[in-house]
This record gives sequence, C-alpha cells and structure tokens, in this order.
Amino acid sequence: MELFRITYLMLLFSGLDGVLIQTSSDLTLGVTPLDVRCSPANSELIMYVNSFTLHRNGTPVAKVTYNRAAQNTNLIVLDVTNNRGRYNLTGNVHDSNPVNKFLRVVVPANLTSCLDEANYTCLLNAQDKDHANYEDQVSRYVGVKTASTAIDGIYTPPTGDNMLDPSGGGRFLMGSTYRFTCTGIVGRPPVNLRWCYKQEGEMGFAPLISYTADITESEPEVYQDCNNRRQSFLNYTMATVDMNTVLLCEPASGMYYCGNGAVNKTFVVRAYSPGGGTYSGCNQCQLSIGLLFTLLIVTTSGVVNIP
Repeated sequence: MELFRITYLMLLFSGLDGVLIQTSSDLTLGVTPLDVRCSPANSELIMYVNSFTLHRNGTPVAKVTYNRAAQNTNLIVLDVTNNRGRYNLTGNVHDSNPVNKFLRVVVPANLTSCLDEANYTCLLNAQDKDHANYEDQVSRYVGVKTASTAIDGIYTPPTGDNMLDPSGGGRFLMGSTYRFTCTGIVGRPPVNLRWCYKQEGEMGFAPLISYTADITESEPEVYQDCNNRRQSFLNYTMATVDMNTVLLCEPASGMYYCGNGAVNKTFVVRAYSPGGGTYSGCNQCQLSIGLLFTLLIVTTSGVVNIP
C-alpha cells in the first residue's frame, strides 16, 4: 500500500501542469490574430526556466532560450518555410521571477492563413526547486473561421415563356413555376443561404421560409482552402401579386430580418398574364381606353361625311 502511494505521488508530480498555453479556440481570417502564449503554470515548483518551445502539429515554430554567456534571452524563429516572416515573437526567460517568463507568438490578423488551423504545443524545459531537470508540455487546438464573402448571383434558365433582363430580372408567365439558383461563398464553418422577398418600394425584406416555399440546398464544398461554396434552389410560382416582386438571396445571419447585410444579390420578378404581353391591369385599361377613343374618332368621321 505504501509503495502504491509513493508511485502515485511521483506520477502526480510529473503531471503538475508545469506549463500553461493561452490562446483562443479559433480565429477568423483577416479579423483576429493568431496569439499563442506559453508560460509557467505553477511558479512555486520551478526555480529556473531554460526555454519555451512552440510546436505546430509537431513541427517547431519558435523558441525562447537563455544565453548564459551573454546573460540575456534569445528569441528564435524555427519555422523554415516561407511563413517564418509572419511571426512576431516576444519572450523572456532570464527574469528572476518565473511568473515573468514566457514565450508569445503572434501572427497579425492580416497575415493569418488556413495553415494556422493546427494543434499548438508549448514545451517547457526548466529546473525545479530541487535543481532537477523538469520538462512538461501542453497542447491546444486552434480552428480557423472565415466569413461569408460573396453571392455570385441569382440565376434562372431561359424558357419559352420568360424574358430575362441582363441587368438582373425578368418577366415570367403568371401561374408558371420557375427554378431560381443562388450560389454563394458561405464561410467556414459554412452557413445556409436564405431567400427573402418584398415588393418594389417597400422598406424591408421578409424571409421565404422553407416550410411555406419550395427551397432546397446543396451540401457545401471546399472553396479556396478555407472557405465553402454552396447553392440554394427556389421553385417559385408566379402569382398576381408578383408584378414587381424583388427576390433576395444572402447568407443566413441568424436574424429574422434580412437584406441588411453587405453580402446579397437581388432579382426583380415581373409576372405577366397568359393572354399576351401585358402583365398589369393598368396597361389593359390603357389599351381599352385607346381602342374606345379610336372607335369614337371613326364613328364621328362617318357622321361628318354623310351628305
């Protein structure tokens, strides 16, 4: 029993979390920096810190060590790839207080890349209070997020009963159903695309909800390493109210109201009746009035010419 207790205490000592890693669990490309800091977790057990080394997926990135001859701290970039110029290093291991000893590696937000998604490990080499060599390590995974960046546009194929406008809209036969496709760069992790609508002149858009509208969506596919692309499909039946309907597609933001983000595209739908080229009662009224006026002129002319 006593032997078991001694062994247990030795194992506990060897895993006392002598090193601490501080970093966020994820970063957003171009928005937040990569910031990893290694420091002692229990300064009461450590007398001297010889070095901190930071690894990314098992490969050394940077190191801070003590130069005893010069009695100063050396900061070394160990990354031998083209990425080595991205790192800003700060650190200190010659301070008498172990609390002030650390290694900090920062990649500015504008220089972050997909490569920064990795498992980061801080390795500590030190001496404990009994002057024995002490080593410890701790790891943390950092993920990479990207924001939604673009909607390529809303597309519907030309058919025999629709007339598409190159500026982004068209006329469609009332009562017919058309398939609209929206393609977007939807970030990482990928968000959904959503459809919204309003009538021209109205202030805000309202969402087209999947259980009231025929909407399907493709699975996301990797696009430019860190991003995802996906498509959403809307089957829309033209009704009498669709004289000036504006369809909008955008990445879903989690808010009920849509159309307020910078990343969206619109498509104007103008329905026309099956009877001809007109699509509003007003135009039909103008045609009827014009025809009546013409008949009046002909009738009047006939009366004047009677001898």
